[in-house]
Amino acid sequence: MAALPLRQMCLEKALTYLKSKIEIHNPHRIISALSFKVAFNMLNLHLQQVQIDLHFFHFSLQSESNHLTHVTLYKFDCKAVESSSLAFKFLTAMNTDLKSLVLIDLWDTYMEKEISEALNKLLRKSPNLEELHCCIPFDLKVLRKCKNLKVLRLCFCPEQPWDDFLDMDCGRKQPLKSLNVFQICSFSIKHLTIGHELCKWITDYSPPTKELQNIQTFCPQLKKVGHQEKVLFRNPEFKYSDELPYCIWNSFYLQTNIPLKVAVSCFPMVQTLSLHIKDDVDIKPLMQLKEIRNLNIESIYETFCPLADLNEILRSIGGKLQHLRFYSDNPLSLNFVFKCCPNLRSAEFNCDVFGEDTECPESVEHIRRLKITLFERSYNRPIDVRVFAVTLSKCINLEELEIYSTTSQISARTYVHVYDQVYHQDLYDNMLDIILSKKPFMKLKKIFIERSYLSYTGVQALAEHVENLEVICINSHNAEVKKMKNLVNEIRPKAIFCHKRKDYKKHAKPEENLFLKPGKHWRKRPNPKPVYPNDAYPKWAGISY
Repeated sequence: MAALPLRQMCLEKALTYLKSKIEIHNPHRIISALSFKVAFNMLNLHLQQVQIDLHFFHFSLQSESNHLTHVTLYKFDCKAVESSSLAFKFLTAMNTDLKSLVLIDLWDTYMEKEISEALNKLLRKSPNLEELHCCIPFDLKVLRKCKNLKVLRLCFCPEQPWDDFLDMDCGRKQPLKSLNVFQICSFSIKHLTIGHELCKWITDYSPPTKELQNIQTFCPQLKKVGHQEKVLFRNPEFKYSDELPYCIWNSFYLQTNIPLKVAVSCFPMVQTLSLHIKDDVDIKPLMQLKEIRNLNIESIYETFCPLADLNEILRSIGGKLQHLRFYSDNPLSLNFVFKCCPNLRSAEFNCDVFGEDTECPESVEHIRRLKITLFERSYNRPIDVRVFAVTLSKCINLEELEIYSTTSQISARTYVHVYDQVYHQDLYDNMLDIILSKKPFMKLKKIFIERSYLSYTGVQALAEHVENLEVICINSHNAEVKKMKNLVNEIRPKAIFCHKRKDYKKHAKPEENLFLKPGKHWRKRPNPKPVYPNDAYPKWAGISY
């Protein structure tokens, strides 16, 4: 019992030294040891950034917190009345010029009018606002004075037009040159979703198309625009270019009767698209995207759209694609894909493309980034390692290779992903011998092999063969990893050897860390509820992503 006062005293003393920032994303570990007086006065400190879970703050907030510039407000388990009341108290107490405001999972119909008005007043006091992630409806016109606004994500369906934040007093539109991100995020509430209501709203009324076009016209620096329901719970997973416009359309919550053509009609000139769909969604409207360059199609379940639809889409828009990624349980001809998409520089397939009858297409010579993954489950046909080796040998411009496998057999399901790196969990010496016999990797600089069974001899053969080797990362089951590192350093003294992928990140360029871990989205998801990762909240306040 004597330890509690001592712990409490230490925490209270530590809090008196806080001058710039505090992140309370696990507040139950802190607040339980604080006296009521300290908790009551925490926001009176000269803080600039605070992140609060309302569930743990059952005390009145002081109005002297006028030094805050970055605020994240969320709740997990509060009742509707409780969370609404606390949110209202917090927004009313704030008397500061914010730079970023994140309001997540707070919206309930209780005190609707009062909370919205409190938010309107707070935003009027924040002309220097740069980022706003908001699930509480407010008057978009209060943002007219926010000339530095860079990120705007709305998790509600406003009663007024979406482009009202661009309106001037005279009724004309004013340019907002600072805006980089505008996204409409669906938000689950009472078994319905704002995303569903939004799509229904767009379907029933025509203005949103014009309004979104106005946003693109009057925001010349806009780099990301679209609809996504989970943007606040994870970083956008696709970032191959900053070409305009950039879209993420996630139909994880959307009803099956919401047509994809609605989204396509809003952004017909999209160049980079990441699409997460249900299995019965008609993807044929994608053929209307004549300017598409980078396409990522993922199903939220294990199966995928009919193969005929995918073939038809590739015939229609494949000629302009530079990156293609999709998942399918249906066997698909690798030769067909590259015939339809002769300009691919990177690609990712989750299907059996290396069967015995596979022909190696000539256009694979354009590939510079390749990723190959072998999954645990075996499906339609086994991998033909020789066809696989021939294909790699034809990738004469390949610079980065990543091989990842979750299988214990070469005959496992294949997942091909063309990127700048390579993972492979079960790469054996005999498979490597067949690959190297074709003399591939003439320009290869970086290779990543995840959870492999390569022996010391196999690593030696690989290092000797890849003459331009700059980085080699081997997460091997072999116990001779340290000997492997010494061997590689001896053969290629300028090359970087890493045992784990995370060890390479400190050497990598920022754009090289944007790739997803394989197999993240193809498995069936048991529950369509947003996931709150433990480390997510520190990333939200004051950070553009």
